[in-house]
Amino acid sequence: MKNIVYYFSLCFIILLGCEPIDMNLHTKHAFSVSETEKVVFAPGNLQYIVSQDKWQFAKDQLTYLGQSNLVWGKDSNYVGDTIDLFGWGTGNHPTMSSKDYRDYTLFYDWGMNKIGHDMAGVWRTLSKQELEYLMTGRKNAVLLNGIGQVCGVNGLILLPDEWVAPKDIVFLAGYYGWNGSEYFVEHQSYDKKQWRELEKSGAVFLPAAGCRVKDFEWYEIKSIQSFGGYWTSTAMDHEDRYGNLLYFESNSIRYWAAEEKENGLSVRLVKDL
Repeated sequence: MKNIVYYFSLCFIILLGCEPIDMNLHTKHAFSVSETEKVVFAPGNLQYIVSQDKWQFAKDQLTYLGQSNLVWGKDSNYVGDTIDLFGWGTGNHPTMSSKDYRDYTLFYDWGMNKIGHDMAGVWRTLSKQELEYLMTGRKNAVLLNGIGQVCGVNGLILLPDEWVAPKDIVFLAGYYGWNGSEYFVEHQSYDKKQWRELEKSGAVFLPAAGCRVKDFEWYEIKSIQSFGGYWTSTAMDHEDRYGNLLYFESNSIRYWAAEEKENGLSVRLVKDL
């Protein structure tokens, strides 16, 4: 018994001599979505593999599929085998693209599914109210988001509550004065090394992945690298025609925007702390 006590005492002494252990590592880069709730963001945009009925996150925060969401042949009525643009609330039917808004009355959260190695229910979608608090309600909110280009990819950068800028890196909040895919880089840009440091500091990147729309009988992927749209769980009107989303272009960032539910937009889930 004495030997056991001595062993654990020795281990404790050794640990004291090491670098302090952060017992709350997972909360280090938290984002407030209300006065009492904090979340962390998923490591990449949500993806669905049709042939395997499998959900996963993109390999990194910069990855989006663009035109790969569709298979091009004699017509464009077929989704690709891996997709990352979804109609509103289609966690139970990710390939649905009905033009009838009544097919989207109920919201089925994508987080209800097993995603990668995570069990069902680990992840969820932000509500409009939570998004509004993230963008305007938390301390210094307006200073913690801005459009830009990372490693050649246009998108929106979100910073955690207690963000500390890495050495020699400058972040510019907000957006540029002109609209177009070429203007993201004019506002700010980061190379691979700089992004590595930003990501370590807790930065989240939402790529401007465009949207999937259906005109008459044909699907089309539009506005790739000029527009980013990320669904919330909130319907916008009593008729349930529109869903709320986070919307951004090079000259605009809006958390109150609305989009027709059948259009395919990006999804970035969060985890409650």
